[in-house]
Amino acid sequence: MTKRNNNRKQKKSTKKKTAKKINNTPTMRNTNITQLARAVCSVTDPFCPAAKGTKQSTFSTTPSLAFQHKYLAGLVADANGRGCLLVVPGYTYSFASASAQTGAVATFTSFNTANSPALGATRYRVVSMGITLASILNSMVDSGLVQIRVYNFGNAGQFGTVDVSTYNNLEQYNIPFSKLTGTTLIFKPTDPSFAQYRTVSQVQPTAAVADMGALPWTAIVIGFVTSNVVSQQVGTMEVRINYEITFDDDNANAMLLTGPPKTNPLVDRVQQTIYSTSSSLFKSGAQAVESYITSKAKAALLALLPPQIKGPAMLANAAYTAMEVD
Repeated sequence: MTKRNNNRKQKKSTKKKTAKKINNTPTMRNTNITQLARAVCSVTDPFCPAAKGTKQSTFSTTPSLAFQHKYLAGLVADANGRGCLLVVPGYTYSFASASAQTGAVATFTSFNTANSPALGATRYRVVSMGITLASILNSMVDSGLVQIRVYNFGNAGQFGTVDVSTYNNLEQYNIPFSKLTGTTLIFKPTDPSFAQYRTVSQVQPTAAVADMGALPWTAIVIGFVTSNVVSQQVGTMEVRINYEITFDDDNANAMLLTGPPKTNPLVDRVQQTIYSTSSSLFKSGAQAVESYITSKAKAALLALLPPQIKGPAMLANAAYTAMEVD
């Protein structure tokens, strides 16, 4: 029996050693475009099904209660067949009828009947607000024109007298009564302070329009004139406002308050993009608003995603949409 030659060269392993690759590529987690677009829509479109119960995605740590208020108001023509409304994103008051009107010039003195805010609420902030208009005139017999103006005056006190024939506004639309039904408008924030909580007395201490304080949202004036219908209602305005409200600690309702949602910078950025690039008016109803904002949000989100996950995100969005349709 011979000893093995310890000097014999051992066979080299043919197995290649592979180092573990570190993947720094962003994952698909939290990049579902459809879900993110819905999150944007919920805080931008007041008519979105997800808007009810939605809170602003800000860095605020204040617990709050999401609260939605809806009501219906009439468009009433005076003895001259004219009328004018001022609509603002308020809490106690949100619209005023012109106390006097001469031609295209309307005077606003007091807000109409107060809203019905949650009892005991001490502070609030508006999440989103919108209105939908409809005509009740006989389009085969009656005729008329609705003049819609979107303003950024800073506070409602500047609306004591409004001339809708001038061009000192952000947006303006003239719509025949025959095409009014389904016209939908959304309000937009005009100042970063819109995310701050305010007391009711800070913004609307009385029903007087001149007493209204800072208004970090757009305001909308709706003027209308009919050809042969006087001293009666000619249309309707559906108003929807989504708030966050707070209560003092000694209020029993304070037990209902919940913390703010997690901040999503991507959603916040797209929300501001939509506000700055979209029109306030949509002619095809509330569903058109949701469709438009969701589509625009998806496009903006895809534009912000890194190239390495933009393709997979688009595929995931297409698959998710297909499952929804199915």
